[in-house]
Amino acid sequence: KQKDQLQSVWIKDPQYAYRYAKMKKKPWPEAEPIIAQDAKYAYMYAEFIKQRFPAGEAAIARDPELATLYARNILRKRWPEVEAMIAQDPRQAYLYAENVVRKPWPPGEPAILRDAGWSYYYAKNVLKKRWPRAEKLIASDPTYAMWYAYTVIQGPWPAGEAAIATHPVLAQKYADLVIKGPWPPGEAAIASRPQEAFLYAHEVINGRWPPGEAAIAKHSRLAYEYAKRILRKPWPAGEAAIAKDASDSHNYAYSVIKGPWPPGEAAIARDTYRAADYARFVLGKRWPQGEAAIVRDPIIAAYYAEDVLKDPDPKTWAKRYLASRKAK
Repeated sequence: KQKDQLQSVWIKDPQYAYRYAKMKKKPWPEAEPIIAQDAKYAYMYAEFIKQRFPAGEAAIARDPELATLYARNILRKRWPEVEAMIAQDPRQAYLYAENVVRKPWPPGEPAILRDAGWSYYYAKNVLKKRWPRAEKLIASDPTYAMWYAYTVIQGPWPAGEAAIATHPVLAQKYADLVIKGPWPPGEAAIASRPQEAFLYAHEVINGRWPPGEAAIAKHSRLAYEYAKRILRKPWPAGEAAIAKDASDSHNYAYSVIKGPWPPGEAAIARDTYRAADYARFVLGKRWPQGEAAIVRDPIIAAYYAEDVLKDPDPKTWAKRYLASRKAK
């Protein structure tokens, strides 16, 4: 009786009817007319029963996205009745061409040509060659202009360079992946962002790049990496940023300065792990300034006591240290 009551309630709503069928793990023929009224649940029900669901096709056919999915995943072939509708939607027209038609699909091209992104994907994945009709639009978008040059043209593309040159990330990628060398038109944008300025120096210039140093010097990790990997010597211009970060200060002292670096010690002394490593690997001796942080972690404290202090009972050193501080 309870089961009948549940069914009588759920059979009135497409969502609950679908969920009830799925919960029971089998089709529910009595509820199919209700499920068929809702495009979303009609499609989901077809996926669930793993076969065509004719009763729901009228609803599905009114939704371009679901119609495309139904043709691709359920029918596994073209669905002529919905093609005129799908052809009006740039995204669905592209997806229908790629996943259902699996070849160029002229009826969908006018809609695809309204969107730079889908035009790029259509050229790359469906036409698998340049698409002159779309190039003016693609060239106006920095992202798709760069990827069109790289993956479709597979070489420099002057028509898209004006847009690409305005975007720091894409200008750097264009220089690295397409030009494969310095690209002056994009350098002003590249120099404005630390990450791209560093990558341009490291991967394109393969050496020092003064135009990007002002940006790099503001980023602690990149300033350290620039000093280590590119300059291979201390870099005073980046030290103010480096000194704010415990990890970068420790690494700068260890790998670049190769010795104590007082400007970074305040940050290092606040970090349990970096303080212990600084004492052991940089100073090679006890470092009282960092011990308040080191004792916060019993394992690190024991490691510090054993390797740096040579304490005969390293596991209890932290307790003894805290007790001595309290006594003072």
